[in-house]
Amino acid sequence: MRTQGTFSIEDIKVELDASLRIRCIGKDIPLDRTAGESIGIERFSAASTQLLFQTLAKRIAAEKRVQEFYEASFQEMIDGGRTFHAMDVGHLRCIEVDTEEDLINARKMFAHGD
Repeated sequence: MRTQGTFSIEDIKVELDASLRIRCIGKDIPLDRTAGESIGIERFSAASTQLLFQTLAKRIAAEKRVQEFYEASFQEMIDGGRTFHAMDVGHLRCIEVDTEEDLINARKMFAHGD
């Protein structure tokens, strides 16, 4: 999770509870409740991986939800009682690249080879 910088309505945002567990993840989180941006890198236990694949199969194959972000499955798991924790990577040089502008910014960020 990236916590530094500004966030936009296009970002997959994260809202945390008082114990720093992820309460909500998605694009619809109001900016004033946003703790950070999901950078799309997750780590799951074996049990959580199995549940994730079951959730994805249900949402995609059974419910035909093919035009949604995969984080919607994370939110379903959270709503079902699964705990997700965030890790702040704001101190690291990282950037999500899904637009041409993002790519330009990434190239600038890593241009010096530091």
